[in-house]
Amino acid sequence: AGIRNTSDVVEKIGVQKSKEMAQNADLVIFCLNANSPINEEEEELLQSLENQNLIVFVNKNDLDVKINLDSLKKYDVILGNTIREDGLDGLKKEIIRKYQLDKIVTKDMSYLSNIRQINLINKALDAIKNAYDASQKGVEVDLIEIDLKQAWDFLGELIGDAYNEELVDNIFSNFCLGK
Repeated sequence: AGIRNTSDVVEKIGVQKSKEMAQNADLVIFCLNANSPINEEEEELLQSLENQNLIVFVNKNDLDVKINLDSLKKYDVILGNTIREDGLDGLKKEIIRKYQLDKIVTKDMSYLSNIRQINLINKALDAIKNAYDASQKGVEVDLIEIDLKQAWDFLGELIGDAYNEELVDNIFSNFCLGK
């Protein structure tokens, strides 16, 4: 969700919560549009996140670039888009680099302490694979949601955390494709 000044009371609470969460996040991906200059609000928010683990993702690089990229030199900046299939490759590579994810040995599950945890993580992985395969086949997002919710359930059970079904339903009701 966008973070912006608003007069709506409920939206103000959401914006404040987003700002608080960004301050405590392991990684903040700050999205800007390439086809418009950075506004004052975005600049202030960006400055407030300077001490965070931050990636600035400049979206819509397939359009005329109007953003001043020189003003972003002190940040890790990745240009991309969500239109082309490879439009997020740079962002993915930067996350992998930042967290050295390519060095993780995925076959070694010794960090899981018992067979129950291993089974849950395998079930979650299968559900995610099913969702991915369905998305590649053009299956409706409503059907993909079933696999994603199932993965969420398995992971929640793995960490002993319950989730609020209403929250997940709300997230998916506002899910938007093609941006």
